[in-house]
Amino acid sequence: IEARLLRSLGHVPRLIENEFRKHVRARNGIGALRTLKRLTRLLRAPQFPGQAPTRNGFQWSLGYDEDFLKQILKLSEALEILKLYAENNSVRFETITLAKKLHELNENLATQFDSFILNLQDLHPDELGDYANFLTDIREDHDAAETFYKRAFDENPKHANNLGNYGQLLIGKGQISEGIAQLRSAWHYDDRSTPNNTAECTYCLWLGTLLAGTEETVWERIFKSFIETGFPRPSWNFDSILAQAKKKLKTADFNYAKALAEAFLDESKVPDLERRARWKKLQPIDPALVNADGTIRDA
Repeated sequence: IEARLLRSLGHVPRLIENEFRKHVRARNGIGALRTLKRLTRLLRAPQFPGQAPTRNGFQWSLGYDEDFLKQILKLSEALEILKLYAENNSVRFETITLAKKLHELNENLATQFDSFILNLQDLHPDELGDYANFLTDIREDHDAAETFYKRAFDENPKHANNLGNYGQLLIGKGQISEGIAQLRSAWHYDDRSTPNNTAECTYCLWLGTLLAGTEETVWERIFKSFIETGFPRPSWNFDSILAQAKKKLKTADFNYAKALAEAFLDESKVPDLERRARWKKLQPIDPALVNADGTIRDA
C-alpha cells in the first residue's frame, strides 16, 4: 500500500529524474537543485515497510551524458548540483568519470569539484590512483595529482601500483631521491601478480638510480627478464621521467633509456634492443631474488 501511494504521488526515482531534467533544460537552476534534493531523499528512504534505507545511486551517470552535463554547466547552481550528485552516488567510479569530463568542459569548475571529491567518503584507492594518473598524465597537473595520491595512501599506504606511479611523478618533478623511495616501497608491497606493473617499477627504479648517480643495474636485469618473458603492454607513457633523463644524462645513456621505454610500451620495438651491445650482454635475473634496496638474495 505504501509503495502504491508513493507512486501515485509521483515519488518514483525515474519520474523525479525526468522533472530534474526538465528544470535543467528550462535553465531553472533553483528548481533543478530542489528536485535533485527530493530525489536524494527518496533514494535514501526505505522503499517498503521495514526495509533499510538504500543508497543505490542515481539512474544515470552525468559523466557519460555530455550533452546534458553541458546544459547543467550553464546554470549558476551547477557546482551545487554536481556536489549533490557526487555525494549521493554510491557508484564512485562514475563520480571519477564526471570529474574527468569536467576538465574538458570547464577547468575552473573542475578544480573546485576536485577539492570537493578529495574529501568524499568511500573512494577506493584504485579510483583515487586512477584519477591521480589522469591529472598528471592527461592534464599535466602534477600538484593536483599529488594531493590525490596522498589521499589514496590514507586509504591504503601499501598500494603498490599507486606507490609506483607516485614515484614516477616525483622523479618527473625532479625529486629523484623521494621518487626512488616510493618506488622501493612499491617493489616491497608488489605481489608480482601484474607483470606489466612490476616491469614498469623495475624500469623506473633503474632509471631513477641512474639519474641519482647511483645506478643499480639489478633493476635493468629484472626488466630484461620481463621483456623476454612477455607481458601485456599498457596504455601509458614515461614522458615526465624521460624529460628529466634528457636534461641530466649523456646522449648515449638517454637514447638507451628511451629505447627501453619504447620496448616496454611496444613489443615490436624489442628487436631494436637486441642490436644494442649493452642489452645483449645483460644477464636477466629472477625478480623473486631481489630486495627493495636492490640487494640480491641467495637462490
